[in-house]
Amino acid sequence: MSPIDQLPEDTIALKQIVVELFNRLQKSEGKVEELTHQMQTLLRSRYGRKAETFVDEQLRLFEEVEASPGSEPFEKLEQEQQVRDRKKHGRGKPSGELPRKRIVYELSPGKLPCPDCGKEKKRIGEETSEQHDYVPASICVIEHVKCKYACAECAGQVIIAEGPNKPIERGLATAGMLAYIATCKYADHLPLNRLEGIFKRQGAKIARSTMCD
Repeated sequence: MSPIDQLPEDTIALKQIVVELFNRLQKSEGKVEELTHQMQTLLRSRYGRKAETFVDEQLRLFEEVEASPGSEPFEKLEQEQQVRDRKKHGRGKPSGELPRKRIVYELSPGKLPCPDCGKEKKRIGEETSEQHDYVPASICVIEHVKCKYACAECAGQVIIAEGPNKPIERGLATAGMLAYIATCKYADHLPLNRLEGIFKRQGAKIARSTMCD
């Protein structure tokens, strides 16, 4: 007896079997996609071009140095090394090109009176500190509304305003969404099944087959 003959006659049971098989297929496709990406990465690292990098200090090893260890060239190199070492320590400041959100903290009215004379304190300056913050990406829906017009007298000559130009005709993705998917897939090497899960957590159901197409 074949497996097809063993299928139940109940439609609900058949539906459950189909759902289970579909879930297994999705997991298998995701695993195959992940293994394929790992194989391509290994092949590129094994057979791809490897660029060697040199620094100026390495090239100086081939120069003829006539000065003694206590002479000026060695002292200059030692001073430069000390400057580089000092630059490595300490916390760097956030880049000035990043957008900033200013939050001002002021004293409550109850803390403004001076405990010595009772007069209200005046603001004389401020202290500023900075932190890096991350705002998670979010998905929104752009609703395009094309207004319709008609003659007020005869209710004829209906005309509709032109809508925006879409990158894909009758597609649900904007140019920004398409660019984000392409960047995640080809620049960040993020499998589509993972990207599908990220969109799902943000409330958008975008199948990996749709992104692949």
